[in-house]
This record gives sequence, C-alpha cells and structure tokens, in this order.
Amino acid sequence: MSKTISIRLDNGIKEQADKFFADMGINTATAVKMFIYTSINGKKISFNKFPKRPNAKLLRAIDDANDNRNLSPKFKTAKEAVASMLED
Repeated sequence: MSKTISIRLDNGIKEQADKFFADMGINTATAVKMFIYTSINGKKISFNKFPKRPNAKLLRAIDDANDNRNLSPKFKTAKEAVASMLED
C-alpha cells in the first residue's frame, strides 16, 4: 500500500524543479522518493555542502592561478616543499 505526501513550495520552485529533474531524465516525484530512500538507507540527510558559486576569495585565487600570480615556487622534491612551508 502506498501513501501520498503533499508539500508546499514557493511560487515557481515546482516548475524549476520539474524542469531540472526532467533534464536529468526523472520527474520531481521520483527525485523526492530517491531523496527519502537514500536518507533512510544511509541514516542521514545528504546535501551538497558546497556553495553554488565560489566566494570572492576563491574567485580571486582562481584568477591568480589562471594568470600565474601569487603562486608558490616550484619544488624539485616534497622535502623542499615542506621546508619552504616551515620557514618563518
């Protein structure tokens, strides 16, 4: 025997969810079922803990790396790298 769950969502969220899950090849009801089954089987609620977009500090670091700025020197060995990190 199956039961029905009814939830309320902010305006537009249902439509966004329907499109998002349709693009993944499933419907919203299946996605909700997958979440519930995964939570029960894993005995935890799993959400991606990473933000959708990198914060400003990470974006600056990415830009620096892409432009070869503020990079550490290259090391020939791991020992050299560790020694460099331990320098005052």
